[in-house]
Parts: sequence; structure tokens; C-alpha cells
Amino acid sequence: MVQSGDDLRSLDLPHLVPTAPPPPAAAALAAWRGEADARLEDALAELDDRLVRGDEPTRAARRAIELVTRWIRRSLQPFVDESGAALLGAYLRRGETEMWNEMAEAVIAGAGERPERVERLLRAFVELSYDAASCGFAALVAGAARGRR
Repeated sequence: MVQSGDDLRSLDLPHLVPTAPPPPAAAALAAWRGEADARLEDALAELDDRLVRGDEPTRAARRAIELVTRWIRRSLQPFVDESGAALLGAYLRRGETEMWNEMAEAVIAGAGERPERVERLLRAFVELSYDAASCGFAALVAGAARGRR
């Protein structure tokens, strides 16, 4: 039985610090980023084309957002490390998904007045996706993209 604080200081306890999962191979991640940027630019070009043709802005915005985010979700699956997913936990991944879905819905709803927000949202999502994957936490984003597989 421990009697005083001095006794506790003499205990040799292991440090329990969670470590980040290993990052993916740099070449694979660079290839992914190049493809992500190309798909983003294609989706934005299609968005512009649809808006010029007079398509409903909310429909055009939803399509652009879903094109990019669905691809990101699928394409990041090979980068998901189970240790990274475990560290993040289902609750955090679900919260990230909900946050991005709410932001996307707000951008879609305002696409008629502020269509440039679609581009800003998608560029931020690609950047976050790349950063998360490069740190070994692709599971955060793979579960945070809009749309279904």
C-alpha cells in the first residue's frame, strides 16, 4: 500500500504515448496528389461549364463536390492504416464526416450567390486529405468524404 507521494515518485512507470502510424510511400502519395489535383480541376471546369450553360447552381455544385469527394474517399482507402484508424477512433472520424457534410451542404445551398465557395471547399478538402494521408491518418479523410462508394 502506498503511504505518501514520495513513494509514487519512485515508481518506474512506462511512458504510454500513442505513436502515429507510418506514413505512406512518398512516391505513392505524390502520385495520388497529382491525380487529386487533376480531378479537382476537371470537376471545377465541369462546374463552370454547367453554370455558363444555365444549369441550376445547387445541382452543379453538388455534382462537383460529389465527384471530388467520392474519388478521394475511394482513392485513399489503400493508404488507411489500421493503427491510424484506431488512434483516431470511430467517434472522431464520424464527427469529421459530419463537419464536412455540413460545410458542403452550406456551400451547395449558397451556390447561386457564391459559386466560388465550391472551389474553396474542394481545395481545402484536397489539401486536408493530402496532409492527413501524409501523416498516416488517411482514415480520417477516407471516412470524411461526401457520398457513397
